[in-house]
Amino acid sequence: MFLLLVSAWTARAIVLPDYTTFLHKVAEQNAGYLAEQCQIDVALAQQEAARVFRDPEVGFSYGNNQDWNLRMGQSIAAELSYTVPLGGERSANMGVANAELEVTRAAVADYFRNLQQSAAEAYANAWLAVNKAKLLHETWLSFLSVAHGDSLRWVAGDVTEAVAIQSAVEAHVYMHRWLNADAERLNALAALANLIGGEPVEDLQDSLLPIAPLPALSLEDLKNQAIRCRADLIHATAEHRLTEQQLRVVRASNAPELTFTAGYEYATRVRNEEAPAPPYHGFSVGVAIPLKFSSLNNGNVRAAQAGVRYAEHNCRALELQIHMEVEQAYNTWKVASLMLTHSHHHILEDAERVLQKNTESYQLGETSLFELVAARTAYNDLQLAYLEDYAELFTARAALAAAIGE
Repeated sequence: MFLLLVSAWTARAIVLPDYTTFLHKVAEQNAGYLAEQCQIDVALAQQEAARVFRDPEVGFSYGNNQDWNLRMGQSIAAELSYTVPLGGERSANMGVANAELEVTRAAVADYFRNLQQSAAEAYANAWLAVNKAKLLHETWLSFLSVAHGDSLRWVAGDVTEAVAIQSAVEAHVYMHRWLNADAERLNALAALANLIGGEPVEDLQDSLLPIAPLPALSLEDLKNQAIRCRADLIHATAEHRLTEQQLRVVRASNAPELTFTAGYEYATRVRNEEAPAPPYHGFSVGVAIPLKFSSLNNGNVRAAQAGVRYAEHNCRALELQIHMEVEQAYNTWKVASLMLTHSHHHILEDAERVLQKNTESYQLGETSLFELVAARTAYNDLQLAYLEDYAELFTARAALAAAIGE
């Protein structure tokens, strides 16, 4: 049974491409991001639709002045009319469409910024889960070997039955820990698969996570870079411009309009004996000016102006929030960097040597099983702490990158 578990776990180890390739797949295959990009196509179509001019109107009429009994003749008429808005309605609508396109592109960019950070966290969690499962798998195999040796030594009379049973119990305990860790590994890899459009992900490569160096900038410079590059602030600024364009549309809708008309009429001959008249062709032109008493109520203008003020304050509030997020991400990165020092490697090396010596001493009968378990536990705890600190530094660097808009 144990050998079947070992072979089954080993057979699933298929290497995933590196982190850079993973991010490239996220950008190309993530279903949510692909859906968000469709919004840009919608905004482009709306931008094209906003360029349209108003349609003219054509009217036709037919008249019959009791021509069947009074012989007063018949007439046909045609009229063409076109309304010209004087407030720049088309230009305002085009400005709104352009602003909406800008808002949509910024929103998609901000979605991808958050997606990248989520992808980095998921990749770090998966890397940590894979290495934790690998460590516990090695530990289980180590105690499985110890239990097998102790069973032979018990038969030979070199150790007591209690020692042989205890070593088997330790192997059993670590098998359960490894199985739980392996379930976490599979769940973490499933989360990665979801990020790249459901493409199966079996395992990660064994190399360390690529932690990008921090730009040689001060905290204040990082804040300034965030103000320039953060997609959410660009999105908020675009929304501010959109509210200004919407205010233009409201004002344009309250502006007067002129409707120009041109008509043609043909009347047949009037054959009435009392008032005969020849056939004739009539032409007419005219202009209509609507009386927009509704524009005296400027509630819609005040509402649009309030929307502009809201967008202005929102941009300012977001700038302050970005300053805070950059400072917090920078502080988290500094602490994570301090936790992962070079001395950590030396401690791991010392713990590994202690474990190796205890293992050799136990095989020679010089140390107890309790000391071997304690040495292995200490080594595992240090190794897991190192892996967690490394993953935390990777995640902190990704959070800082998202905070400054990289």
